[in-house]
Amino acid sequence: MSDIFDRYEKKLSRLGVKVEGGEVKGAGSVKIGGGKYKRVNISGSFKCLGNLEVEEFKVAGSALVDGYLNCGVLSVAGSIKIEGDLSCSSGRVSGSVRVRNVSGGNLKVAGAIRGENIELESFSVSGSIKGAGVKADDIYFRLSGRSRVEYILAEEVIIEPSRKTRKFLPFTKRSGEPSLYLGSGGIKASRIDIRGVRIVGDVEANEVYLGGDTVIDGNILYGEKLVVEENVKIKGEARKIG
Repeated sequence: MSDIFDRYEKKLSRLGVKVEGGEVKGAGSVKIGGGKYKRVNISGSFKCLGNLEVEEFKVAGSALVDGYLNCGVLSVAGSIKIEGDLSCSSGRVSGSVRVRNVSGGNLKVAGAIRGENIELESFSVSGSIKGAGVKADDIYFRLSGRSRVEYILAEEVIIEPSRKTRKFLPFTKRSGEPSLYLGSGGIKASRIDIRGVRIVGDVEANEVYLGGDTVIDGNILYGEKLVVEENVKIKGEARKIG
């Protein structure tokens, strides 16, 4: 088995990929088979033909994993597409992410993420999101344009427009305004803070704070507290529960 791995490492070296002690380094176009590695550090185009398990995954450019990706630390500047699921302890992406399901600790995305079910401890998006469901202790969305998820479950949720979008409020055209479209599950949390964003769907929390220029196309269900600032529109019913 070791002879097979040695031959594989030599083949990668001939392709300009450096493999030492379980570490994969390369620049340009890099392609590897699935497996377990200590580190992957690529500048350029990266493709993994299979499942990938790695302690540290770093790509500046574009990445494609034709399977699942399990990693400790994830760092991507560019784009990443994962055909299977993503599991990471700590991740940061500047660019775009396409994945099936996401689980783990903390993930920050500056750009766009598209996935199905996302379940994390802490989840932050500055840009846009499309997915089936999002579940995390802490969620922070700084939205630009239109996003859509089926439901959100969290302890604390903060949603506001991106800094770039905020400059043009309230002059942003309706089609380009920061908005979040929800499925029948809506948003359910202990505390919700929404400012300057249009929410299409129902919002339910023990404490609800609505800042100026917020539009709620749905119902507000609250337990102990509802704070509504000026220039807030609630098109459904605001009702105390519990």
